[in-house]
Amino acid sequence: RRASELYQLLVGRIREVVRNALPPEATVIVVSKGDDELLELNGKKAWHFPQNRDGLYAGYHPADSAEAIAHLEELWAKGGDYLLFPSSAFWWLEHYKEFDQHLKSRYRVALHEEETCKIFALGEVETERRDTVMQDNRAIGGN
Repeated sequence: RRASELYQLLVGRIREVVRNALPPEATVIVVSKGDDELLELNGKKAWHFPQNRDGLYAGYHPADSAEAIAHLEELWAKGGDYLLFPSSAFWWLEHYKEFDQHLKSRYRVALHEEETCKIFALGEVETERRDTVMQDNRAIGGN
């Protein structure tokens, strides 16, 4: 099959997995490479990762793990519940080793299908921490 057909099958499978595995009110942060189709998750709120201030795809990958971690934590504080890596983005977990360690040490893997995606549950960290992060953001002029 052509790469585009395989990719469309992947997108369809990700939608199915997300529909079955995540709650309807979930906000999913997607390592999307700018593909808006990956954000169409059966009505769930979905955000690009990385994104710019307007929520659009940033157009580039993080410079390093520290930048990826800071950006993820910022989106988590704004209400992101899950971080989804399509199988086509699994290379991130090799390339950004400290980011991968951060995810593994802090968050539970909600779902991992080698051929489809890996989803980390971000919302299962103590709620106290989220409240503190959100207060800190407001104190420095964030949302």
